[in-house]
Amino acid sequence: MGDTATSTNVRFRMHDGTDIGPILLEKTMSVQGIKEKLLADWVTDNSSEAKPAPKTIGDMKLILSGQVLDNVKILGELKLPNVGSDSIVTMHLVIRLAVPPKSGGEAAETKPGAAHRCRCIIS
Repeated sequence: MGDTATSTNVRFRMHDGTDIGPILLEKTMSVQGIKEKLLADWVTDNSSEAKPAPKTIGDMKLILSGQVLDNVKILGELKLPNVGSDSIVTMHLVIRLAVPPKSGGEAAETKPGAAHRCRCIIS
């Protein structure tokens, strides 16, 4: 295992309760670097562990102690819990997947009330 002064073990908890890791990360890594590592190592095969993959790091949010982490922050600058040599830090990983566009009739749905206008004619 790496030196705890320069690295830490991090587990990423998904919304469905599954975990990624723990992964040994250097404390000099930025949050953006962590997201890039997660994206590069993402399981995308047809195994039972496969999860929907984010397209970019912009689709990922890391949360530690209730705070959404900014991409420019360095892991060593974060208020990590007091960790020993065998401790694991848990971060929450939120994935925002792209929603496929709705098919057919989308133009009518963009204008509120356009499909249900009153067409009464009083003469």
